[in-house]
Amino acid sequence: MHFTIWTEKREGRGEDAPPTLWQKVPDQTLLAVYDGMGGAGSKTYSISEANGQILQLSGAFLGARLARRSLEDFFAHTPMSLDSFAEALGQRLREDLQLEAQQLDNSPSRLKSKLIKTLPSTLAGAYVWSDEPRQVQAFWDGRFAGLSS
Repeated sequence: MHFTIWTEKREGRGEDAPPTLWQKVPDQTLLAVYDGMGGAGSKTYSISEANGQILQLSGAFLGARLARRSLEDFFAHTPMSLDSFAEALGQRLREDLQLEAQQLDNSPSRLKSKLIKTLPSTLAGAYVWSDEPRQVQAFWDGRFAGLSS
């Protein structure tokens, strides 16, 4: 199954990551959306592509895509139960965002504001466990690398 509700105003520069709809096994499904939190993540970073090209990407762009990669990797490779899903996911997001922030260029921003954050992102979604009876764990997580608990 495939669907989309995501569009970019400027191709390749949208701050929100594409949504996820993924059925891991017949009884486990994940639906999630990702927000890059534009204004708070307006600082740009120089990112080297595998082909040597250097892209200028906002922290919001990078944060939303990191949240998506982290969640999808977590869902694919972590044995989980409905009871531990949200807590374990929060820990994984904290670790991944902190690691990525340490690897980014730490040059000072020309933008001076207390609202500028490193890799700001939020994600919201639902984890559906189709046991009998069907159960749903809704989740929301907002993160700023190195700043959120």
